[in-house]
Amino acid sequence: MKLKKTRKIICALLIAVFAVGVFLSVYGASMMIYEKHIKNSFESSYAVVSHLEENDRGGDDYIIAYSAEGQRFEKVYEKANKKTYIGETLELYYETGNPDNYYLTTGKLYNRIFAVGFVLTLCSLIALAVVIAPVAISRKLVKDNKWAMCKVIKLKKDGKNNALIYCDSSKFPKRKGKPFVSASIEKSRIPKNIRESSLTVYYSEKNPNFYYVDIDKLN
Repeated sequence: MKLKKTRKIICALLIAVFAVGVFLSVYGASMMIYEKHIKNSFESSYAVVSHLEENDRGGDDYIIAYSAEGQRFEKVYEKANKKTYIGETLELYYETGNPDNYYLTTGKLYNRIFAVGFVLTLCSLIALAVVIAPVAISRKLVKDNKWAMCKVIKLKKDGKNNALIYCDSSKFPKRKGKPFVSASIEKSRIPKNIRESSLTVYYSEKNPNFYYVDIDKLN
């Protein structure tokens, strides 16, 4: 069935998004912890983007300069980008007794990475629940094997190419006259004589408001 294939594709995409979200969350959180460790164990200072130097590739590298423990250091600024400019001041931390070992903070970069990862993880979980929950419920209802044949009473348009099938529920007083409604189905799959037919409705014996209209067998 095309619907099942579409659901599988959606689930696969959501699982991929979930995996990316988890990775970003873990990476962002671990780097935030690492930066906190650096700030607690290293000495704080600052560096200045001092000048440009030609590199072996025929281009230019930004050079940062900083002073620590009576010495001046110059290093290639590995994190330079289009926004980098001469005279820019950077937050720097260096190891006590070994100022050649330094670390440049990234501002809120890892916080943003963690936030993006968390949002992706949460949204993908919610979306997966929305996609998977109806399938899980329908399987549970089918397994319980409480069902009834209910007459189709009408079709209702659901978007451009889909429709909802409404089935009679008069034999279920707890439904209070509300018909059973199928999941959205492509109009091309609905037989022309559907209004003269009945569909199998699986339901919860305790609460028929939990139900599943079986449209899988429609051609």
